[in-house]
This record gives sequence, structure tokens and C-alpha cells, in this order.
Amino acid sequence: MYSPSKERMVGYTVSKKVAKAVDRNKIKRRLRAIFRAEQLSLKDGFYLLVAKQSASGIAFQKLCEDTKKSLSLFYSGS
Repeated sequence: MYSPSKERMVGYTVSKKVAKAVDRNKIKRRLRAIFRAEQLSLKDGFYLLVAKQSASGIAFQKLCEDTKKSLSLFYSGS
């Protein structure tokens, strides 16, 4: 989800339905790392990244590709 704003902010949501606490925290750490790497090329605004149940068993590289693909709609060059 994206909402225009004057500054760049991000929120992460990983439901208890996705996995146990350790795995949910791992998913959030991975999403933070991906967003940190991409944030300079994104438009200013509020981003809400919601992890689905399949995120717990996915490899980091695949999660990276999927997240970048989703965020590509909001690159500042678009």
C-alpha cells in the first residue's frame, strides 16, 4: 500500500497467521533490508508492506525480487 506524503516512511505487517514470532521477526528484518536498499529510488510517501503466509518459506532472493517488483510502481523515475 502507498500513500503520498512529504517524507518517506514505511510500516511492516506480519500477522500471527503467517508464522511464529521468530519467523515473523525474520521476515520483518528481511523486508527492512530490502526497503533500505531501495528507498532512495522511491517516491516520498508512506509505504505499508504486508507479508502474506507464503513469505515464511520463501528464499531471501525471491522475496527481494517480489518486493522490488511490487515497489517498482513507485520509483521516482516513473
